Amino acid sequence: MLIPVQRFDDQPLQEAILPTGYNYHVEDHNPHAVLKNVFGFLHFRPGQEEAISAVLNKKDAIVVIPTDGGKTIVYSIPTLLIPGITVVVSPLLMLMHDQLLKLREKGINTCYVNSMLTSKHCKSVIANLSRPDSEYKVLLVSPEVLLSPSLDSLMKKLKVEGRLNFFAIDKAHCIDTWGVDIRPDYQELGKLKKYGVPIVALTGTATTVTIEQITGTLRLSDPKHVKLPFTRENLVFEVYEKKPGPSAAMKQVADLITSRFSGQCGIVYCSHREETARLALELKNNNISTIYFHGGIMDPEVNLRHASLWLDGKVDVICANNSFGMGIDKQDVRFVIHLSHPSSYEAYVQESGRAGRDGSDARCIVLHRFEDRKFHLSNISKTVSAEARAKRLSSLNDFSSYLLERHHCYQKLIADYFDSTLEEPCGKCGNCQNPAVPITRDNTVHGKQLVACLQHMQIINDKVSVDELA
Repeated sequence: MLIPVQRFDDQPLQEAILPTGYNYHVEDHNPHAVLKNVFGFLHFRPGQEEAISAVLNKKDAIVVIPTDGGKTIVYSIPTLLIPGITVVVSPLLMLMHDQLLKLREKGINTCYVNSMLTSKHCKSVIANLSRPDSEYKVLLVSPEVLLSPSLDSLMKKLKVEGRLNFFAIDKAHCIDTWGVDIRPDYQELGKLKKYGVPIVALTGTATTVTIEQITGTLRLSDPKHVKLPFTRENLVFEVYEKKPGPSAAMKQVADLITSRFSGQCGIVYCSHREETARLALELKNNNISTIYFHGGIMDPEVNLRHASLWLDGKVDVICANNSFGMGIDKQDVRFVIHLSHPSSYEAYVQESGRAGRDGSDARCIVLHRFEDRKFHLSNISKTVSAEARAKRLSSLNDFSSYLLERHHCYQKLIADYFDSTLEEPCGKCGNCQNPAVPITRDNTVHGKQLVACLQHMQIINDKVSVDELA
């Protein structure tokens, strides 16, 4: 099929046979022109222009912009302004697929190499990228694939030929949060420095410690830091006690959606894969159009079909585990509900950040029972590295404190965690609207009993059951 390659004056100049999409030709080195003519915006959002300038000046950069802050533009505009290919490291198949479709919609010829493709197809894509006249501008790839011998050979070839632009590490917080046990190849991305091109790390959630971890792991050289205040003013955070028992909790979600979000688009996050299907059935039985998604579905095409039904507005609600969410850019999500305790602030903010991307108010709700920590504690206990185990436990405890808080503004708690500043309470969240009334109680006797219990446990130095403690 012949597809016109267009300049910004919209005058067709030539015909080109391209495998997918088409690429804009940029006549002047003007990021503002690309922003207007390719993305349809007149003005950059905060932080974008500063980050783009760093990339165009061939500097390493760390870009921390809250979810829905427009991080894709940070690597897309330099890609169109620089001849060659940009390599974007992306953690999840669903995210890659979504990014590919959105970049192609903007006329940026994009490909990916991942497990959704057959071996023959992967080789075909790599062969196309190897050609000096390759039409591709962006390659989306996981860390595991990028560090493979075949991609290493490709990167070396592109570098020698002057066609390797830069690396963009999307969702760079994964370097810190996934550690050496879950996705060890994230710890090896510093090897990309051998190719001698800039690296830009992008994330919506990073504390000062996380930024330091990203800088060290990627071996960034005097990187430009772009970090915006961490607030999403249109998100309204709420926490409620979850009813005991799986059936009652799922009915609680159904009642919540029926009473407050009927006919609206939303996501319900579950900790367990099997919960996603069970909850979807419960919601369907309550006349809520629902689909489910989780990483345990063996055929990735099934997950893509399920996600597409929700993304296209054919169902209202998607029940998913944490394999769904990062980078999903659906504008009209009015609510995100967590059926159980998220593992950390980082996980919660990434997942709740799918809501309200059109700028209108959206609700982010956690149904909480302290017992839900057991799921995460079990996973943490399997962590090989003692350092990583302690870090994950600390992250879990930090978010448990958030869920137990009944007085302070939820927005402010989140901002404080990410080393940001929120001068005034949001006035909209659950704690601002309905703060708990403090109760003064003398617990001296219970405190002394607890100390005595702990001293006894220290003496016997053995496991103690709950019954024995009682």
